[in-house]
Amino acid sequence: MELYDKKHRPVAVGDVLKIDHYIARVRREKVYMYKLVIERFPTPKGSELFKISHLSHEGSYFTLIDDKIHNNIEIVQSKCIEVDGIKTDFRHRKRRATKNEYCNY
Repeated sequence: MELYDKKHRPVAVGDVLKIDHYIARVRREKVYMYKLVIERFPTPKGSELFKISHLSHEGSYFTLIDDKIHNNIEIVQSKCIEVDGIKTDFRHRKRRATKNEYCNY
């Protein structure tokens, strides 16, 4: 299972995520939070979780890897991963083909 951002890219450990936080009251501007994916680990019941932290590493929370596309999450930076001698980043990850399962929270 994977967790997908709004551009249908799978989220991985080491990614920096831009998460929609709220819309400012005065100028109606969107305000974002930036988070870092620290760890991926299984739960005793068979599902998997991501440990996500603030960029300052002060506190963290967990999110369930649910195989859905999250419209409030966008990957903005990642570790450069080398696959078969070719360096890749999040822009080159294979996107999810189907668009029917969305998560809007």
